Amino acid sequence: MLKVIHSHSFHSFTNYLSVKSAHDILQPEKIFFHYFYEPGNENQWYQELKKQNWITEFKKWDEQEFNQLVLKVVGKEVTHVAQRADLLRVIIMKQYGGIYMDADVFILKSFDPLRKASDAVMGLEAPDGYMGMANAILLTKPNGEFINLYWEHAHKLNPNRYNHYGVEIPKMLSEKYEGREDVIRPLNHRAFFWPLWYYVERKKLFEEDAFDFRWNYAVHLWESRSLWYLQHLTPEKLVHPTSAFERLAKWIWEYKPGDPIPPPPSQ
Repeated sequence: MLKVIHSHSFHSFTNYLSVKSAHDILQPEKIFFHYFYEPGNENQWYQELKKQNWITEFKKWDEQEFNQLVLKVVGKEVTHVAQRADLLRVIIMKQYGGIYMDADVFILKSFDPLRKASDAVMGLEAPDGYMGMANAILLTKPNGEFINLYWEHAHKLNPNRYNHYGVEIPKMLSEKYEGREDVIRPLNHRAFFWPLWYYVERKKLFEEDAFDFRWNYAVHLWESRSLWYLQHLTPEKLVHPTSAFERLAKWIWEYKPGDPIPPPPSQ
């Protein structure tokens, strides 16, 4: 089962392609789309998503009930959008398991090779995980040892560091299980989170077209730092892609089973 959550709003062709990539490449039995606020009828690409038969259930969460649960477990109100989304995904995955992804992720390869030997799988952010281990993509069994421990540490969330619960705490917890890939398997940074979010790396995605994605299982598009590029992508721009981002978007838009990840134009 696949779970998709949007922490802000589902507002673009890019978000639509994110879900399409998961549907076409992961081929999950079910897809659940979780949200607090449903996008409106004026949202073209959300309406287009609803026309497809990809989504098993659109799940609206009661914000008041969520706030009460967070206050009980964390011991304080959590107002930052990203932190609230971090907590929600852990609640969902603890109960149901499966694959979780943000709506600013492009899936590039099947995750089947990653799922067989571990209760949980996450990707390191940056070489050697020096920035942490991010939960924008999370694979887990329901009530697995690692996901349960992750939820038990919700009370340690630092509201003054927006990535504390989503990136720093998972890395810290994974170090308790060093060598125990049956419990948590931290993937090399190239699996999900490369290129990184800072400008020199984002240029490789959005302003250049030389990046080779052959080592990626997925690519995170860093919506909070790259929103302009994501919002301005259109099908028309894919006729002649000029960046690695547009190259991947064209591949997903036109995807047929078995299509290989497109190499850089120079190769």
